[in-house]
Amino acid sequence: MDADVPKVLKGTDICSILAQILYKGVSWNYNPLVFLATETLPGARSGSTASNRSSWSISSRSDSQCSCISCGTSGELKRRPSKVNSAGVKVTDHYRLDEILGEGTFSVVYLAESLAEPGGWAAVKVLEKSSLCKEEDLSFLVAKEVEILSALSHPHIVHLSEVYEDEEAVCLVMELAKGGEVFDRLVQEGHFSEADTAGVIVQLLCAVDHMHKAGVVHRDLKLENLLFYDDEKESRVLVADFGLSDWEWALNEDAPVCGTPGYMAPEVLSGGRVTPSADIWSIGVIAYVLLAGYPPFFPVRSDVDDRSEEEELVDLILKGRYEFHEHTWGDISEDAKDFIRWLMNLDPEARPNCEEALSHHWLNGKIYRRADEGIGETLRSRLAFITGLIALLYCYYHFLTFYFEGKLLSN
Repeated sequence: MDADVPKVLKGTDICSILAQILYKGVSWNYNPLVFLATETLPGARSGSTASNRSSWSISSRSDSQCSCISCGTSGELKRRPSKVNSAGVKVTDHYRLDEILGEGTFSVVYLAESLAEPGGWAAVKVLEKSSLCKEEDLSFLVAKEVEILSALSHPHIVHLSEVYEDEEAVCLVMELAKGGEVFDRLVQEGHFSEADTAGVIVQLLCAVDHMHKAGVVHRDLKLENLLFYDDEKESRVLVADFGLSDWEWALNEDAPVCGTPGYMAPEVLSGGRVTPSADIWSIGVIAYVLLAGYPPFFPVRSDVDDRSEEEELVDLILKGRYEFHEHTWGDISEDAKDFIRWLMNLDPEARPNCEEALSHHWLNGKIYRRADEGIGETLRSRLAFITGLIALLYCYYHFLTFYFEGKLLSN
């Protein structure tokens, strides 16, 4: 938790405009209750469903370090394991809930201050049990999210600190990202430079690589689920919202189609088996949006076309119809376009895994150039400091010389 009072970014009217093109906070879930009613939580005993689960499953895990540029000089990251508090203990016994940071279908996220450590801030995700059990008991989804988050520990993944449960709600105490959504910063800037985009993508690939090696598929990677740790230009990026994530072994052709349409891979939309490769496609879409400032798949409705925007969007994705428009992409390198084409290959088998994607020359070139620029700036600032110090010493030397000469003459 951070000692500083956080500064929370707010959305703008542009966000609501972009929402109309299906890229802002919209999730699809086709007939999920068929799946939810029979799903067994990973790690649960045979014959017990997640809905009648009496305790939370916390996976064992070890902290994972990251060697990307943003983490290379930050030292070892130590986090305490996720903690599940005794049933009946209320989150308000330990935290003061402040303003609302965001709202979802089943949850509200609050800014919260620790009562034991005043000035220690966190984000608390409150899931009301009444909302989870309106038509069908979906509480197992919360249990799965807790289990997955407790199995992950990475500098670029939001950390789950504690879990509280009472008769009314389940509350997840999470690491606070004060910098807001990457989406919001993109709206403010219009688009990212190649160097800044590469910086975000490298951190994202490092985080997703950690997930995939742990057997987790995120299934809803998008700009709204990427957060800046703070307001600094070179802020660390965190992956958040694991509500739709699942274990790779549990995903088959019968799993429900879920995610945010514009970021979903073609094989997911067509009802095929979801694999880690679907996350790779989403990362390709994210890279496209960051560089261009708009999505690769944009439905354009016609008066003579009876299809809805959603149907047209799905058709464009299934056929992989996107372009690098000259007016936007003319000044963007061919390496960047090649990287996006590689990740957004219609064939899941032809897409790289995270480690392979990290080896692409576009990322390496842009990241090292970005690092060199940072080193150059550091050297310039240090040189200015040394020059100033020498000038100060020079003046001090002459002052002492004049002082003692005056003393000698007076004697």
